[in-house]
Formats: sequence, structure tokens, C-alpha cells
Amino acid sequence: VSTQSTGDVGIAIMSAAIEVDLAEQKPDDCSVQVKIPDTPHSAGMDTMGSPNTRTNDDISVSDEDVVRNTVDEPAPDRLDRTDYRPRATHIPPANPEIGVCEPRFLSAWFEYLLRHPVTRLVNALAVIVANFMLYAEDPMAHSLVSANLPGVGNVYNILFAAWPSTFGLVCVKLLFAVLGIGSGLLIGKRLVHDKCLRDCLRIQAFGFPKKLNSIADLERHDEGQLTVLPDGSIHRPQVPGERDKGSWFIMLMVTFMTTVITSWIYNGMVAADTDAPKLDGVLPMTNETFYKLAASGMWVATAVTFLFVWDMIAQDTRNYPSTLSWLRNKWTTAYDGRLRIHATWISFLCLSVIVISLVATDPADWWDSAMESIDGTNETGRCAFASFITILDLSLIHI
Repeated sequence: VSTQSTGDVGIAIMSAAIEVDLAEQKPDDCSVQVKIPDTPHSAGMDTMGSPNTRTNDDISVSDEDVVRNTVDEPAPDRLDRTDYRPRATHIPPANPEIGVCEPRFLSAWFEYLLRHPVTRLVNALAVIVANFMLYAEDPMAHSLVSANLPGVGNVYNILFAAWPSTFGLVCVKLLFAVLGIGSGLLIGKRLVHDKCLRDCLRIQAFGFPKKLNSIADLERHDEGQLTVLPDGSIHRPQVPGERDKGSWFIMLMVTFMTTVITSWIYNGMVAADTDAPKLDGVLPMTNETFYKLAASGMWVATAVTFLFVWDMIAQDTRNYPSTLSWLRNKWTTAYDGRLRIHATWISFLCLSVIVISLVATDPADWWDSAMESIDGTNETGRCAFASFITILDLSLIHI
């Protein structure tokens, strides 16, 4: 009998002995169950976007696999088998405990609470309330001094105000305005967006094609339209207009800068040698009026954000399915889905009329009277409160 055959017989005998020992320990169950700790991830909440969340019933290690994993394969070049021993069999504990102070536990529950629908709605509502509180408390909102905003005032004056008294100078001013806007649109689209952000920096948010991760992500008619770069990476085909993503934002920012520059050139070439008014940052309105316009715009932006957040929560039936389930179901399915469209527009328009009317009539005096009882606030307190609003905005975007 060869040494190899003897070794195989010994392995078979030891494997059978271990199987009998395990069978005696667990006569009614042929598998070792691995308990998953009770965290939000194992409780059915798919916070990372994967629908294949595994529970306790999905994981088991059979005794046969455990035995096979505990026996070393015999070395073909070894003749002495007296020191051969199976490794100690390690069976995971049935119910491993995770302490409440462990990072895994705290991270899971923090993520669960941060992404909860109620938390997201309260966060969006808190942004609206906090912005109005800062507006009512800022003393500049009650100032009757002319608003002076360098840059913003230059653009406003070159387009809408500070007109010269003669027709020729009016035409020159209009020419500078057209040059500023036209050059800004052209430079922003062709140079900044296309050449720099998309082609050079390869930023996907500005139209650079996304990499192809799997051929299964492609439609059949797109398989012949792949783009292979010199580095070997494969990019998925783009739909019409996808290469121009983000172009309007970049064009707006660049146009603002070029219009400011043309206002400076106008001041140096025209206003300095004629009686034409100089273009500066002074707006034809007081700080109080400007703050009312800013508060109205702030309401429009934050109200749209709140409606977007609620609509996304209502349509997401995969995460937190038991939270506000009746309301979310009615919002998305009532009247064949038309309820959410009509309710969104009606509520937004009605509330906007009410809020903007209140801002225009200056109801902030009651807030000043209330703050006087606690000696008001100072610049440090208002800066801290503005930082708090920034944190709320960032958390709202992150979740």
C-alpha cells in the first residue's frame, strides 16, 4: 500500500469521526446558523441602494463544508504522517453580540436616522424657518441706505440703469452690454465648458461620457457605438444633448464676469471722458428693498427644495416602506398620478403669494420686539446661525 493511499485512508477516518461528533452535537439540524446582528441594515432598510439585503435565514454553513475546511490537504512529498492533525474546527457563535458603543452599531443607526423620511422633511423645513429668522434679525434688512453690491450693481447698471443723456452714448452703452453678454456666452460654452471642464478635466457633470462597467448595461442598438480611449477605458454612448450638460450654468457664470469687465472698460473709455454716468455697484434701491427681493427669492428656492424632497420620499417605496405609507401611496397613485402634479403647483403658488405678500408688507417688527427682550443678537451670533444654515443645506444635499 502506498504512502499516499495510507494518508487518504487516515484523512477519511478522521473526517468521518468529526462528522459523527458533529452529528451527536446537532442531531436534528445539519447546518450551523450564523446570526446577523440586529442593526438597521439587517432590519430591512436598504440604505446603500442594494435590494439584495441578506437576513439570518439566507446564511448557513453545512457541517460537511466545515469538516472539509478543517482538514489540511496531504503534502505529496511527505512520507511521515504521524504529525498530521486536523486544525481546530471553528464554528461561529450562534448569536454574536455587538455593543451599542461599537462604531459599526453607531454608524448604522446614525445613517438610519439621518436618512429617515421624517428627518429629511424636518431638515428641509428647518432651512426655510432658519433663513427667515436670519432675514428678520439682520439689521441690514431695515436699512434705508442705497444698496451697494460690487459686481451685481455693475451688471444691473449696464443693462437696466445709468443711461446717458445723448443717443450716441446710449448706443455705445448698449454695444458694450451686447459685447459683454455675447463674449461671455461664447467663452463659457466653447472654452470653459467644452475645452476645459469636459475635454481636459473630463468631468462627467459637464458632459464627459461615463465609463462602461458592464456590457449588460447596454441596449442592443448601442453596442456598436462605444468609445474606446487611448488608455483602454470604454465609455458608454451618449444621448443627444448629453455632451452639453451643465453648459447653461457655466455660461451664466462666465457671462456675469465678462459683463462686469465690460462695465469697467466702459468706465475707462466712455464715462471718464464724457458726462455719462459711471457704472458702479450702487443699486437704485435701498438695502431694505434688496433684502425683500432676496427673501422672496429665498422662499421660492427653499419651497421648491421642500417639495422635491417630499416627492422623492413619496416615490421611494424601497426604503422605509412602513413610514407614512398611506400618505405616500395616495400621493403617487391618486387620480392616476395627477394628484401630485396638481397639488404641488397649487400649494406652491398659493403659499408663494401669501409669503411674498407678508415679506413685502414688512412684518418683521414683531420679531424685533421679541428679540429686544433678550437683548437681541450680535454679529458673532448671526455668523454662527448662518453657519448652522449652511450645515443644514449640506446635510440636505448629502442625504
